[in-house]
Amino acid sequence: MKDYRKLFGIIFVATIIVCTMAACDLLGGLGNSGLSGGGGGNEPPPYSPPSSVTVTGVSLDKSSVNLLVGGTEALTPTITPSNATNQNLTWTSSNDSAATVSAGGLVAAVAAGTAIITVKTQDGDKTANCTVTVNPVPVSSVSLKPSTNLIVGGTETLVPIIAPPNAANQNVTWNSNNTGVATVSANGTVTAVTAGTGIITVKTADGNKTADCIVTVVNSAIAVNSVSLNKSSTSLNVGSYEYLNATINPSNATNQNLTWESSNASAATVSAGGLVTAVAAGMTTITVKTQDGDKTASCMVTVNTIPVSGVSLKPSTSLDVGGTETLYATITPSNATNKNVTWVSSNPSVATVSAGGLVTAVAAGTVTITVTTVDSNKTASCDVTVTASIPTFTTVATFEAWLKEQKQNYNKTPYNTALNLSSLDGLKAVLNASNKYVSLDLSGSTFTSIGEKAFYSCVNLTSITIADSVTSIGKYAFYQCTGLTSVTIPDSVTSIGASAFNACFYLTSVTIPSGVTEIGTAAFLACSSLTSVKFDGTIDSSKFADNAFDGDLRSKYLAAGGGIGTYRGTTPIGQSSSSMRWTKQN
Repeated sequence: MKDYRKLFGIIFVATIIVCTMAACDLLGGLGNSGLSGGGGGNEPPPYSPPSSVTVTGVSLDKSSVNLLVGGTEALTPTITPSNATNQNLTWTSSNDSAATVSAGGLVAAVAAGTAIITVKTQDGDKTANCTVTVNPVPVSSVSLKPSTNLIVGGTETLVPIIAPPNAANQNVTWNSNNTGVATVSANGTVTAVTAGTGIITVKTADGNKTADCIVTVVNSAIAVNSVSLNKSSTSLNVGSYEYLNATINPSNATNQNLTWESSNASAATVSAGGLVTAVAAGMTTITVKTQDGDKTASCMVTVNTIPVSGVSLKPSTSLDVGGTETLYATITPSNATNKNVTWVSSNPSVATVSAGGLVTAVAAGTVTITVTTVDSNKTASCDVTVTASIPTFTTVATFEAWLKEQKQNYNKTPYNTALNLSSLDGLKAVLNASNKYVSLDLSGSTFTSIGEKAFYSCVNLTSITIADSVTSIGKYAFYQCTGLTSVTIPDSVTSIGASAFNACFYLTSVTIPSGVTEIGTAAFLACSSLTSVKFDGTIDSSKFADNAFDGDLRSKYLAAGGGIGTYRGTTPIGQSSSSMRWTKQN
């Protein structure tokens, strides 16, 4: 009975000792300069969402543009930086009566004048301008019917045909070279005076373009027998025009006055000079009729829609998860009749797109947004890169508050976070208490060392990037971080302490930077998955512990004369990682 009591007493004392040692380890870690507990029952400050990538500027591909009335020009904006989170823009014109601008940056010239087109970012109200000068459309030519016949005392109004029909200044002057035979008024009405021949000339105010009509005046009338048109049918696109030429028979008929009519002015109109202008899709009959004898001729006009020849999008853009951007499709030609489009995302789980081109980032990844025109099935694509916005914290307390709000990631997909800290105090306790998988980027931090046991047994730490300010990694710093698969050690580090990464079972590779001059005992021992080690510098044999790595890595390294390069390790079948054999690759 006494023996049992002694045995139970021994077990009880041993249990107390073990528990006490474990508690000491925990307290030692918390008290370490690299990771002290940070005390207190104060509630951490509320979590503030991380800042997105801010727009710093915007520019346009053109600072000035000259357009003719009716012309268009697409302006292309460039946001800086290119990966800014909010790339939404607004466009305005300082003078819509001169030029307008669409939501996608397409400038349309309305009337002669000047307008400043401004693009403004939704983020930061950054602006860029383009000065648009709209010039009137110049006259390129003028024409008249080549000849006409009148009886003495008769009149006819000549109609000048100015090209292009949308020329701004259509003013003309008239002149007769023989007023004794025929005179002409300011509006082109010719009056026959006496038998003979004269030439009536019209001249444009813009460009001094001229055209002539030979007028033959006779004493008795020659009757019209018939009239014909140069075409019996024609096809036009919406917005285009065509002149129809009427021929009277006989050519010397005295009264050559004509009237023109369209049976469907909503499809196409016709001027007094036979200029047919297509208005909208449809059909109409253009009829010319002689004043003498009511002779007629007709032309069937089919008005077609203007087909789409192409469509374009900005080639690429970047968004953070949750961000949005409206893509604008530029259709060619700008006056295409049917500008309807459809949008599709190649991967809606990464980004969706609405019927109006609004892209919404859903998850990190890449996706192609494609726009297709309803007319002609023309397509264009924009490659969208969606990045998960990495939360950035400047205190352990705010990081802790954020981490508490996150769901438990049992699938082991870590929460990627950046910590810009001046001290690691309290971080280990936060990581272990959360029991959530985390990847840490400490590159923005300013502390100078990773202290002893700083991340001791943080089994849910999957990767870490160490700050350039760090010069030493202390003993047991990452001991038994069994979830650690990746570590980035900066060139600033000069020493790696004993057992610093001991028992990091899933660490597969590591680069020892050129600044490291000392690697302690068991620094990477029992890292059973570590099969690639790259040395960027030379380490003295006296500062390279015998069992810093599993197997014969140290001896192979020293045998290579402190050989800089990558070493690959393999474990013989049936043996432990302590028997790993290393080979220098380069």
